[in-house]
Amino acid sequence: MLILKQHVWTWTRTLNVLMFSNKRDRNVLHTMCDWCSTFDSETLPDLVSQIRVKCSQPEESMERCQICEEDIPFKSIYNGCCKNGHTFSRCCLTLTTCQDMPPRRCSICDAVAATQQETDSPTMQGLLQSNCTWCGGNIM
Repeated sequence: MLILKQHVWTWTRTLNVLMFSNKRDRNVLHTMCDWCSTFDSETLPDLVSQIRVKCSQPEESMERCQICEEDIPFKSIYNGCCKNGHTFSRCCLTLTTCQDMPPRRCSICDAVAATQQETDSPTMQGLLQSNCTWCGGNIM
């Protein structure tokens, strides 16, 4: 969990929100912010609110199920589930749901990761080249 916390902290602190050129990329940042909001910290709430204001309105950041178009609320770092029960694993790098199959996997712990073809953003390409945030292993 420490690797994930450092990963998210680094990306949310250093990225210019303008680098996120499309809704999918902004969803990644919002999902990271949702996870950061679960920590008791004096710095994170200010950072999270600044990012949310710059990206879009919070209601626009909700992930949607590709099967039924229902919202997928952020309740777990491991998976996301819509109200109709469609469940998807969460990417260990972006914390968004991996709805495009097949996802990549960590060579050590088998965590899932989004494919690099899911975005054309150079910022996201860099993020998706990181090692697994659960164990530090290589993503294949």
